[in-house]
Order: sequence, then structure tokens, then C-alpha cells
Amino acid sequence: MKQGVEEGRTPPRVLMERLPRQIEAQISEKPEDSAFYAPFRQLPADIADDTRAWLRERARTAIRAVVVPAYRRLLKYFNESYLPASRGSIFRVCASGRQGVLRLVRAVFHDDSAHA
Repeated sequence: MKQGVEEGRTPPRVLMERLPRQIEAQISEKPEDSAFYAPFRQLPADIADDTRAWLRERARTAIRAVVVPAYRRLLKYFNESYLPASRGSIFRVCASGRQGVLRLVRAVFHDDSAHA
């Protein structure tokens, strides 16, 4: 992401404006509400009860200590750096391909029969 910002290669802002809500949805104060906890809700019956309890506790700890802080850092970076750097235009053409794209646009939108 940082390299894309540095090189001016970012997706259009209109698409990026949706992402903060999606990132925020991954930040849950209660680890059990996190999508990352879902696999631990119904562990196989052949796993011993004490092992299931241990796995669930480890999952809650990892979500609280690693996952949620990482998403908070991502949200901060995204809102402060990436979103402001995203481009306003939805159309981007690299310099080397500009003529080819222009020919394609002219071919698609130019109907010679209308001018005959």
C-alpha cells in the first residue's frame, strides 16, 4: 500500500471510501464477536473439553492482542494516508499505453455510419 501511494498507483477514491466501514467491522471489542473467532465456536467433538477451552482462550487472546490492534493500525493508516492519496479519477492510463487506449475509446464511441 505504501509503495502504491509513493508511486501514485492507487485505486479510485470512489471505491476506497467504502473500506473504512469494512475495516471497522473487523474490530470487535469482544473477541467472541469477531469473525476470526467463528472456527472456535464449534470445534469437533473429538477434541477434549480442556483442549477446546484452551484453544478458545488462545483464540480470544490472539484476537485481542494481535488481530484487533493490527486492524486499528490499518484503519489509522488507511484513513490518514491511503484514502487521502487515492486518486479522484476512475480512469487511469499509463503513459506508454495512452495511444492504444485512445484508439480503443474512439473505436467504441465513434460510429462512422452516423456521419455518413
